[in-house]
Amino acid sequence: MYNQSGSQIVEQADIMEEHQKKFLAENLLSIPIPFKRQRDEGEEERTLESKMLMAEKLRKSGHEVLIKVFSYLKHNSKHSLEKVNDFYRIKLDKLEKQVFEEVMG
Repeated sequence: MYNQSGSQIVEQADIMEEHQKKFLAENLLSIPIPFKRQRDEGEEERTLESKMLMAEKLRKSGHEVLIKVFSYLKHNSKHSLEKVNDFYRIKLDKLEKQVFEEVMG
């Protein structure tokens, strides 16, 4: 996958991020740096299949299970929830590995 730790694109992005930080510090500029998930070396990336499995599992879940999952995410991974009109969308890509595994469990 293109965005796995150690891939060429990730290495290039890390280099560019360091150059950006250095430039900002040298020129006394300040811009908000976006939230970046920490990637552990050797950490298995969540595959598309595991995300699809989770989405299917949630789709088939009953109302009570969905309430439990929503409550858990609201307290443990609020940035992974997006409000769309009167509904919430779970952004699986923004779930930390531990939270993802906990919800899948």
